[in-house]
Amino acid sequence: MLNSREALTTKYLKNFLLFIGLVASCLFLLRSSFSGYYYTFPVTYGKHDYPFITTQFQGKTKKWGLNIGSRFPLFLRQQTLDSIDKEFLGPEVSRNLEGKQREISSYRIPKLKVGDLTLNNVIAYQTDRKDHDILGKCLGGEFNLLLDFPHDRIIACDDLSKLRNQQIVGDDWVQIPFEIHDAGIVFSAETDFGLQKFILNTACTISFLNASSLFSNEIPSSISSSFSLGGCSFGYVMFETTTFPEDLSAVGGFIGMDFLKEHALYLDWTNRLGYIAPPQKYLEYIPVTFSGRNDPIIDVSVESKVYPMEFDLGSPLSFSLSEEILKAIDKTEYGMLKWYDVVGNSYESSTYTVPEIKIGNLTFANVIVDQYSKEFQINSTLIGDPLQFDGVIGLSILKRYNLLLDFPHSAIYACKDLSLLQKFGLLSNHLLAAPFTLGPDGMVLNVETDTGIHRLMLDTGTTTLVIRAPHPSSTAKFSIMGHDFGKQLVISTDLCPQYKCDGLIGMDFFCEHRIFIDYAQKMIFIDLEPILSTSY
Repeated sequence: MLNSREALTTKYLKNFLLFIGLVASCLFLLRSSFSGYYYTFPVTYGKHDYPFITTQFQGKTKKWGLNIGSRFPLFLRQQTLDSIDKEFLGPEVSRNLEGKQREISSYRIPKLKVGDLTLNNVIAYQTDRKDHDILGKCLGGEFNLLLDFPHDRIIACDDLSKLRNQQIVGDDWVQIPFEIHDAGIVFSAETDFGLQKFILNTACTISFLNASSLFSNEIPSSISSSFSLGGCSFGYVMFETTTFPEDLSAVGGFIGMDFLKEHALYLDWTNRLGYIAPPQKYLEYIPVTFSGRNDPIIDVSVESKVYPMEFDLGSPLSFSLSEEILKAIDKTEYGMLKWYDVVGNSYESSTYTVPEIKIGNLTFANVIVDQYSKEFQINSTLIGDPLQFDGVIGLSILKRYNLLLDFPHSAIYACKDLSLLQKFGLLSNHLLAAPFTLGPDGMVLNVETDTGIHRLMLDTGTTTLVIRAPHPSSTAKFSIMGHDFGKQLVISTDLCPQYKCDGLIGMDFFCEHRIFIDYAQKMIFIDLEPILSTSY
């Protein structure tokens, strides 16, 4: 029999062994959770939504273009190749969509470090681009990737469960197998044109359809009312059609950035499986107030502080923040920005990456912002005294959401589905549908006035209708898709030559009509029902 001292010692020993066991279990779990790799790269976008990441390379900050679907691992400029160890392998034949061939030099690079990722024995091809190098298949070939363009990021992660544990990826994500084709990563999708094979291509601004998939190859664009991956329908998808070269004749098309910016996709390279976020459904109400000259203003949250900012569809920028806000928040220097106002004055400002900005329940991560220019506000004001704001929300940050601009009732609704808005009585069934083109300046419609057809940009930052001089101070006709909205006052001015449009549709029009903007379909829907004075 143990005495009391021995019993106490035995108890302490058991407790100590139990503690050691718990610690060992925790260490094992931690090791299991953090083994492998997990790296996040914020994504920014260039012209036509071409994606970029900025990382450390050879001790310097470097900007890389992303062509994840490419069959080529890496494209490097001559000046980059000159700075690293490499072995020349010989020429390789490259073809473009028109089937044109050209020879490019290839090299073997024993070790290449891009940010926190190390690429071993990677094959690089020389590019004649002047401004950036390109990361291609090497990212997908060596690392499993989450292409989370809806949240402006790419995550290299070896295990899907890590992303699920962090609730970045949901259990409801759709599993879709993929193949490796000579041209890249291939998914099968059910469309109105039958079962088609689509190549993933982040270098394509829009999705393309092989003209051979259509009954007539003379159709410049086509809409498939259904686009189904893994048995899940993602609704309609608009394609531009083109004739593919002979070696891509078995391919139905390309999945481009217009689709990928709406749907996050995880690529499990090892198992040849993709996991795609199911179709997004949302309905968010954003209250709007107005300045003395009718500028729409909405509240924006930065680091838990709320600031009233101008909502400006005519600004191609994401966010502009005042110098006072930028001084007070966490940010990372990104570069310099140059732009012009409508009359041709040029400006330059610093840009930064801000971790998070919120508009109501909508969250935007790793946002590129520029410093708000008071000089620009003064020079671009055509009527009345210029106003100063805490910041400006531009087109590029909100175009990931379909928006109902209900300024007659002081509201904006972010909503995926037009039918949902009609179900809740926010829009009538009496709608005028009009296509728009999305150019570098913004959304442009064809409008007919007394002087002919003009390409006018939607601009909530402009008080009234502006048309390039010469033009009378009013027009009796203002017709969109054959519907005449009647007499409109016009400001005629000499627009900057850099603006490819003929003028601006301003707030005088927006305040008279509810307008739904469908970015995916590149359509606006104007409610033709009379506006009721009661609010919702």
